[in-house]
Amino acid sequence: APCDATIWARIWEYCLHHECYTEDGELPKSEKELRRLPGVIKLPWELSGFKEEIAAAKQENLAFFATVDNGVKRMQFGKGAMKKLRVSPDGFTQMVIQLAYYRLHQRFTMTYESASTRMFHHGRTETIRPLSMASVEFCKTMDDPDVRRELVASSLRKAIKVQTDRKLDAVAGLGVDRHLIGLYAVSMQGGSTPPELFRDPGWSSLKFDLSTSQTP
Repeated sequence: APCDATIWARIWEYCLHHECYTEDGELPKSEKELRRLPGVIKLPWELSGFKEEIAAAKQENLAFFATVDNGVKRMQFGKGAMKKLRVSPDGFTQMVIQLAYYRLHQRFTMTYESASTRMFHHGRTETIRPLSMASVEFCKTMDDPDVRRELVASSLRKAIKVQTDRKLDAVAGLGVDRHLIGLYAVSMQGGSTPPELFRDPGWSSLKFDLSTSQTP
């Protein structure tokens, strides 16, 4: 993507916060002189040599879209309720995702969560890894009827803390994924044999089966 989604979200929030209308639903007249913008010009495109490629790309995208389910789930509580429990809403949501995946597949998987590194010049994202030994313990204790609820709550708080610590590290530029990807990209230039690190089966196992986003 040419731009991170969070930037457009901030722009939209700014517009919603500052927009105002008259009682008639019109924009208020400004005393400042409006800046005149040039009219819209339709750009002609010559696509005669790409019709087959465009048609193939369209079919490929339609096939991909058919595999995607999209829906909205309205919950009875939001981040306000989570904050009253003195836990991170983002960490709480990530543990919900971990528990849902565990209940659905009876296993755990590598999980991606995005972290913004916009505090750095040209910074974009880093990887937060919500899956941890603490999150595994929480999921197992949550579904164990013999475990006291106090211990379940304690394991949840521990798992959220681990996720939060990793998030803070990633935002501060202390993540490892972008660094490793950069080294891998450099090692593949010129068709040379990649270093042993990137030929190890462990490197291939780092792929993400579960991709998530950070909750504001």
